[in-house]
Amino acid sequence: MKNIFLTLFLSISTLGLSAQQLKLSGSIKDTEGQTVPFASVYIKNTTIGTSANVDGVYSLNIEKGSFTIIYKAIGYKALEKEITMNDNLTEDVVITPETYTLAGVTIDGNAEDPAYEIIRQAIKKKVSSKRSKGI
Repeated sequence: MKNIFLTLFLSISTLGLSAQQLKLSGSIKDTEGQTVPFASVYIKNTTIGTSANVDGVYSLNIEKGSFTIIYKAIGYKALEKEITMNDNLTEDVVITPETYTLAGVTIDGNAEDPAYEIIRQAIKKKVSSKRSKGI
């Protein structure tokens, strides 16, 4: 009986060691030193990730090994960083704002909203459908 408990205990201990979770944590700021709230932090090509809080602080539990971590937020360039997890790790990062150039926009004060034509066509189809049914 004692051997069964010892074997069971050793089996559970071994499983715990092989799946040891380590903590990757840190903060995310922009190039001006301002925190980037709610940025995404995830392991590349996986669904393992988290979001930073309102203060740009994040924490992610992952196993030992080497990973590519992606830091991403709207309005900022994604940052990929190679890390090796042997112990808990604090990784503070700085991400760069990204600028977008949009094509020109023409505004015509006399133009009609394109949705009106779609609505007219839907009404026309509905009316012709009722007439063909004799309603």
